Amino acid sequence: MSPRQPLSLIKLGGSLITDKAEPETPRTETIARLAAEIAAGRASDRLPLIVGHGSGSFGHSVAAEFGISQGGTTEPSSAGVSATQSAAHRLHRLVVASLADHGVLPYSLPPSSWCVVDEGEVTILTMEPLCRALDLGLVPVVCGDVLLDRQYGSSIASTESVLVALARRLEESGDFAPARALWFGNTAGVLDSVGATIPRLDPDQVDLDSLRRPEVPDVTGGIHLRLAATQALARLGVTSLIADGRQPGLVQRALAGEACPGTLVPADPRS
Repeated sequence: MSPRQPLSLIKLGGSLITDKAEPETPRTETIARLAAEIAAGRASDRLPLIVGHGSGSFGHSVAAEFGISQGGTTEPSSAGVSATQSAAHRLHRLVVASLADHGVLPYSLPPSSWCVVDEGEVTILTMEPLCRALDLGLVPVVCGDVLLDRQYGSSIASTESVLVALARRLEESGDFAPARALWFGNTAGVLDSVGATIPRLDPDQVDLDSLRRPEVPDVTGGIHLRLAATQALARLGVTSLIADGRQPGLVQRALAGEACPGTLVPADPRS
């Protein structure tokens, strides 16, 4: 039996690639720079890669307008579901196009086309398209999305929840084994209550109440959700780095395996 290939996960935060204070305002120059850095990092590190990105001022603002949130909407508005999906996918197309322009070979996989949630949790994943894309050397690109929910009707699925669900399925079977996750936002890692970066957070020593709250509302939970995702990944043996995507060159350096500033959430040694 051939060894499983280690896999990298990248998440580009919605606050990094959009101005979350202004509806549907992409940071186009930042998106282009990040795409270029991913391409350059891939040139020195040929590990299979999955890229995820947040919805920022696209999906979040529309979801909030229609009252759709993570955890489910029991009486979803059809107009709200459609509008939220359309908004999230408008940003998704911008990100995918920029990755393609820089030679990353993206393969668009918005979760609403291959995932189903049950009581707010991503439980049904049709993995074959993603795995076949990886086999071909493509880079699957996922995003925050509005999904149909077996119990609630509809539910927002954060990029974090999708990546964790993917990691669990890949860990259970398949040719790819998630090895690391790189989370890039608009802060220098995880900040404590006074705004200082926490350099390391062991998975079982996190006090979410001590962390700084986001200034702009986030229907999926912001940094608290991201940190919960890193804890879940740590239990699967995946080390995470939460870092400042605004710093030029950091994405490329992290992909190349260099030591980078930020908050490290190491894999649980018991995994």
